[in-house]
Amino acid sequence: MGNYNIVFLILHYLTFEMTERCVNSVLRNVDTTNFSIIIVDNGSNNGSGERLEARYKEYDTITVLINPDNLGFARGNNIGFCYAKKNVPCDFICMMNNDTILEQRDFMRCVVEEYENTNCAVIGPQIVSADGSITVNARRLGTVRMYQGERLRLQIASAMIHVGIDMAVFPKMLRKIFKKEIRAYFPIDEREGSVEDVVLEGCCLIFTPEYVKRFDGIDDRTFMYGEEELLYTRLKKHRLKSLYSKKLRIRHLEDVSTDMAFRTRRRKKEFEYKNGAYSLGILIREMKDSGL
Repeated sequence: MGNYNIVFLILHYLTFEMTERCVNSVLRNVDTTNFSIIIVDNGSNNGSGERLEARYKEYDTITVLINPDNLGFARGNNIGFCYAKKNVPCDFICMMNNDTILEQRDFMRCVVEEYENTNCAVIGPQIVSADGSITVNARRLGTVRMYQGERLRLQIASAMIHVGIDMAVFPKMLRKIFKKEIRAYFPIDEREGSVEDVVLEGCCLIFTPEYVKRFDGIDDRTFMYGEEELLYTRLKKHRLKSLYSKKLRIRHLEDVSTDMAFRTRRRKKEFEYKNGAYSLGILIREMKDSGL
């Protein structure tokens, strides 16, 4: 594996036990001594960030950073990304949701192998869901027209839920009008194996030296949603490659922090629709500017 150093960057929000489980899975399974873990508490208001500081204060390889406010997914992760580049040995950065679990014993070996074979900038692993099913961590980019339609769908959904229209009624009606969500249009075929130049899922992104040396994180114009497509457009603009790798696997328990932050389904959906529409507006402008 050479002398590469990897940083595991974990964005924490509210759920102490889930973040602890994620961190401990890395400590149990990482197959190199050249690693660090950076936990970024993204404005938790329940003291869980401070609990993590106390929990790992004796670990030389673990740093806990406390954001006083919730900066959103991209900006929160970028705090840790920039800290890693300035303060610890850092060739690869593995950006993990706190509801992901590392179970693969040869993770770093496979990361290095994929990087050296392809010279890719970002790698996405195959995802194992909580029920054991396999999720393909990649899809093709949609068209501007389709993203415009999806944005309109989300804007209407946001307005309807804001005025209190029954959640059980309007999603079905909107699906008939606007068909499926845009993510469903361009999946890759699982039989393809490892695939280059695809949109990768944001729950686990491995940034290689090709990316780390050029950038200080991901596009931070969004609060949440759309980061994966914006990352893809950045890679295309700079003639860099993404890689979906079946050699790498990670378990994803999905939406734990978001579920905890929103006690009602209505408030969670309103948040998703509003921020999803905003992020799509940024993506549409970026695609047009990039000629995609």
